Amino acid sequence: CGMGASFLDEGDFAVGVEGSDYSRILGRAEWARYPGNLVTADITEPFDLEMDFVPLRFNTVTLWEVFEHIQEHKLPALMDNIGRHLDRNGGIIASVCTVPDVYEGMAMHQTVKPLSWWRELFSTRFIIEDALMQLDFTYVRSKVENGQLMYHDGNVEEFKSLFWVRKK
Repeated sequence: CGMGASFLDEGDFAVGVEGSDYSRILGRAEWARYPGNLVTADITEPFDLEMDFVPLRFNTVTLWEVFEHIQEHKLPALMDNIGRHLDRNGGIIASVCTVPDVYEGMAMHQTVKPLSWWRELFSTRFIIEDALMQLDFTYVRSKVENGQLMYHDGNVEEFKSLFWVRKK
C-alpha cells in the first residue's frame, strides 16, 4: 500500500488490497495509519470493493511487484478484477519482473515470462498507452550495506518493466 499511502497523505482517496492479513492482525505498516482504506482479498478470485453499498471504481490501479507472483492460469481472474474496478477511462500502472526469484528453495515468481509475453497479455484487455519504460535496477528487499543495495544475502540484478495501460 506504499503508493496508496502516498495518495492518502496528499488528501486523495485510495484503497489498498492486501493478500495477507498479517499486517492487519499486528496493526503494523499502513494498517496502523489507514485501517479504513485497506482490505484483504485474494486478487485471483472475484471480489468487489464498495462504499455504502455502492461499487467503487478508480481512475488508477497500481500493482508493484504483483503479476509475476501469480500463477499463469490465475492471471485472467486478476485481470477481470482490475477491469471491474477501473473507471471507464481508468488506467493501470504496474511493474513486472521477467526473471526468476528463488528464496530458500521456493520460487517466489510463479509466472516468469519475457517482456513480449507480458505486453501481449496486457494488450488482450487493455490499451498500452506509452512505450514501455524498461528499468534495470537492484531490487531492494532488506537493507543498504556499505553503499550497496542488498537483496537477502547478496546483490541481485533484476530486469523490470513498467507498464501504463488503460481500459479498452
